[in-house]
Amino acid sequence: MSICAAIAFTGGGYAQDPNLPPHFGAVEIRTAWEMDPFLVDIQSGGPIQASTISPACQGWIADKPDYAIYFSSAAIWDVTISAISEADTTLVVHSPAGWSCDDDSGEGLNPQVVIANPPSGRYSIWIGSYRQGDYADARLAFSEHGFTRSNQRRVRAPDLNAEQSREAARLLMESWRGPN
Repeated sequence: MSICAAIAFTGGGYAQDPNLPPHFGAVEIRTAWEMDPFLVDIQSGGPIQASTISPACQGWIADKPDYAIYFSSAAIWDVTISAISEADTTLVVHSPAGWSCDDDSGEGLNPQVVIANPPSGRYSIWIGSYRQGDYADARLAFSEHGFTRSNQRRVRAPDLNAEQSREAARLLMESWRGPN
């Protein structure tokens, strides 16, 4: 089990505009969607240092978001946003809760941001490359059930009430972690 060391911050003026149209598209997702995680292929990198958003952010990102997810949340589960790549990637997320960034909290050199009690709204996402001038194939994953490189399978969300859903999520996470 990894511990997410994402940096979250609010306020200030930023060089990146999270409201610009994204490079690779957008999607609307409601909590407990049919197939979790939502996966989309993206190219990482760009000409802008992520540290222009915050000194805690790493890597090089595009001028506008790579992808936007309009999320209708019931705040039942935390949301995990991950990038999976053979290259060293970084992640910058602007959610209704503010800015978050990460370098290596996922598996290997992959970034991961976890947002607790996720609010509804637009999630603008940049997948950066750690080194300037590097552009790499990457997969963006957006999940309420956690996501890692080793479990890139999709899970059908159960049609349950909130308490049953929490228990189903707990059992699912235990099955993904495997025996201790």
